[in-house]
Amino acid sequence: MLNIKDFKAMAADEITAEIIFWNQKVTVVLCIELDEDEENEKRYIRKAQKFIEKNIKLINDKIKYLESIKDKILDEVMKYNPVQTVQMYIENRLDNSMENYYMLHDSTEVKLPLSESDFLEKLLICECVDLEIDATDDEEEPEITVTVSFGVKDGLTGGHGWDVEVE
Repeated sequence: MLNIKDFKAMAADEITAEIIFWNQKVTVVLCIELDEDEENEKRYIRKAQKFIEKNIKLINDKIKYLESIKDKILDEVMKYNPVQTVQMYIENRLDNSMENYYMLHDSTEVKLPLSESDFLEKLLICECVDLEIDATDDEEEPEITVTVSFGVKDGLTGGHGWDVEVE
């Protein structure tokens, strides 16, 4: 799992690490809210890194939990009717031709009409796992809000995607 050395501070409010999650390379973004030193970015980052060190087990437990509820999270994505949206984008890219398949940049062929299984297996990608961490109260376990963000290969939705908040 993750280790403190895996995290890179991009900014005070964005500390990232790369992991393999659901067989995909995914960015984990930690947004840690501390109650002091916000005006001094370097000092804030050092405090955030100490927080990560102290709470790495909790962070890893959240990632493991997300891995264990993959089906539940994907069910939430499917409530947005993404198959219809992606089907429409693909049809627009095909310029109303009579073709019944679309070729991705990686040479994966997607048959039309798009099925839910093809969408889930060939197109849907997990773009990032965002952990919003409220670390302002030292007495209690930090409150963590987790959002898993999804998109589609080859930018088939024009940059639009789906976010699922997980408790």
